[in-house]
Amino acid sequence: MSGQSRADVEPIGAESVTEVARFLQENTHEGLTAEDWQRTIAPSWTSAAPNHGFLLRSAGHVVGVYLAYYSTRSVEGRDLSVCNLATWVVHEDHRIASLRLLRALLAQDHDLFTDVSPSPKVVRINERIGFESLSQVGQRVPNVPRMSLRRRIRVVTRPAEIESLLTGAVLQQYLDHREIDKLEHLVVVADGKPCYVAYRAYPDLALGRVMVALRQRGVVAILHVSDRDVFRTVGPRVFSWFLFRYGRLFTLIEERVAGFRPRFSKPAGIRLDRMYRGEGFPDEAIDYLYSELMFIERTVGSPESNG
Repeated sequence: MSGQSRADVEPIGAESVTEVARFLQENTHEGLTAEDWQRTIAPSWTSAAPNHGFLLRSAGHVVGVYLAYYSTRSVEGRDLSVCNLATWVVHEDHRIASLRLLRALLAQDHDLFTDVSPSPKVVRINERIGFESLSQVGQRVPNVPRMSLRRRIRVVTRPAEIESLLTGAVLQQYLDHREIDKLEHLVVVADGKPCYVAYRAYPDLALGRVMVALRQRGVVAILHVSDRDVFRTVGPRVFSWFLFRYGRLFTLIEERVAGFRPRFSKPAGIRLDRMYRGEGFPDEAIDYLYSELMFIERTVGSPESNG
């Protein structure tokens, strides 16, 4: 495709999702079908989004894509708009135009931009344009059998019961994410207080070299907890539940997700690049809901040796 005409930048609207999904299937190594990509590009909760990111078009063909997810989050009583930068793929003959996609995204009026799954090369680009790194340490927690003496701790997984336990913004977050493929959900209740947990149970060898870095064949990765204070109390019970439910010996969780360093945990030995640009968001208020991290399995991290 050398020598093509200039590529034009366009917003990704509903009419171009199918075309963009086909381009991503053909130009990525995620193992996703075009139908999988369509669901990933336009999940149910994005109906009010201004777009799904931006694309490059040359001679009538899509030659580049930068996906984005949008949400409104409440922080300290204020509603702030968030744009999460997601998958960025440009055909090699048009790489010179790649930054035009990034500029189009950042030209939008949002309070916060996040990038929670950048490659090392994108990390360097982000640093040059004012992105900052979130504090994060990935911990590998042994899933030790544990019988709690507190009879009022229970783990709930039935969707109807989860909906009955959650309220307000947390309920809406669960409803928005419950249809995402391979993203699992539970609510752990302690003394009547519910904590919503979103996680992935990775099968054997699902993460390739990441599994080699972790020196194990499978892992549960917790991506979100709604109440860190409750989770500090019930975390060991949840890790034990993962052992009996999935047969996984370890859970992977970031300290900033858990709100603390779990007992007996050790550094996971994987690279976790999480970045943001914007003001008005305290570090601890930035989570991974409504981001690419919830959709694509590769974004749990990469071996530190790759950096």
